[in-house]
Amino acid sequence: MKDNKLNLKAKQKQQYKENKLRNEQVSSTINEKEKSKQESREKQKEVFKKTTLIVVCVIFCLAVVGIVSGFFIRKSMQQNKLFNSGLVAVQNSDGKWGYVSSGGNVLIDFKFDYAFSFSNNKLALVSENNKYGFINTSGDYVIEPTYDEAISFNDGIAICKKDGFYGTINKKGETVTNFEYNNIFTYNGDYAIAVKNELYGIIDREGNVIVDFNYSLIDQVNDTYFRYVKNQINYVEFIDSNKSISSTFSEPFQEVTLLDNGYFIFRLLGKYGLVNDKAETVINNIYMSLTYETGDYLIYSSTGDYYGYVDFDGNVIIKDQYEIVLSFNGYGIVKIQGRNYYSIIDRNGNVKFTLECDSMSAFSNGKAIFKKGNLYGVVNSKGNILVDAKYSYISDYFDDGYAIFCNTEGLYGILNSKGKEKVAAIYKSILIIQE
Repeated sequence: MKDNKLNLKAKQKQQYKENKLRNEQVSSTINEKEKSKQESREKQKEVFKKTTLIVVCVIFCLAVVGIVSGFFIRKSMQQNKLFNSGLVAVQNSDGKWGYVSSGGNVLIDFKFDYAFSFSNNKLALVSENNKYGFINTSGDYVIEPTYDEAISFNDGIAICKKDGFYGTINKKGETVTNFEYNNIFTYNGDYAIAVKNELYGIIDREGNVIVDFNYSLIDQVNDTYFRYVKNQINYVEFIDSNKSISSTFSEPFQEVTLLDNGYFIFRLLGKYGLVNDKAETVINNIYMSLTYETGDYLIYSSTGDYYGYVDFDGNVIIKDQYEIVLSFNGYGIVKIQGRNYYSIIDRNGNVKFTLECDSMSAFSNGKAIFKKGNLYGVVNSKGNILVDAKYSYISDYFDDGYAIFCNTEGLYGILNSKGKEKVAAIYKSILIIQE
């Protein structure tokens, strides 16, 4: 993709990487032993990294939206529907995008340069001739393609760019947030990080300024907190129910990860803990590792070598005894060091079944993806193999019971809840957007 065609999302991906690098430099003073523990944690996170070729990548702010070997990459395992408004965007062999139904019927012709998932207001972002607009389920423009850049609607609000500045619009195309910002990052809950005159602040969905533009960097926000960096040190501010800001935490943190439920994980004096949405410390900084992706529990480690589950009140559910632990979505998936199989366990640690494979994903809507050699298959929570390891890629299952697959010839189709091919593998790419 040529540089002059890179849009906002690609630019902000680079900016986010630079911000992340800046924060990583803050941690460069830790000793070699702590670095070794960090590497162990990273290995834990990367155990089921699916290696696929990037054919198109569109990044908007902190949300990741891209076409990776025909499939959208998520920030987390949290799923939405594959067929929003009964349609999904697919790319034909000529490189044009259109929409098909769950039965594989083409309902909106292949005429777009890019086409994205329908949002909950039944509008989809599309692009023609380097301009972005929004169509309805009949394929007709509701908002004409007049924007230089845009992201799909998120709870009735879409971030767009025109005349060099960013603002937001509603589903009627009316301006909600004035087009006066250098950047607006994607909304996380009620708030979005914005940039004005090279300084960071926070706005709400009505365009009101919640945090004044006085910060050199704000890189995380949820409905309770925001994180900013000053002199390469992480600070957290509390946003109360009246949208007032308070400096609740007197000392800076080595690391901070804000969670979507309003909590945040912090690192202080080399160890990790958890603060709830009332600014109360529910887990003191006692763990060498504490992470969360999705599901019922956090994943913790007392040593940095073995992992288990702990709940959001700090109660240990499963002792840290496993080499690999994946998110607990109804069931946990764990691996004991030296074993060539994964164990699926319940909340009491009882093994429901085991599966011999090279790697697995966490359960998503009652199904998990497993890998044998270079091929992927599907197993359900009862241990039944729904799909043998025969595809070069399978996405996690969506809420509506579908998953995207790629065959060994590099073409994409869709599986149903029973693992059968519902839409034949005839497409170059399939694109989903996480709101």
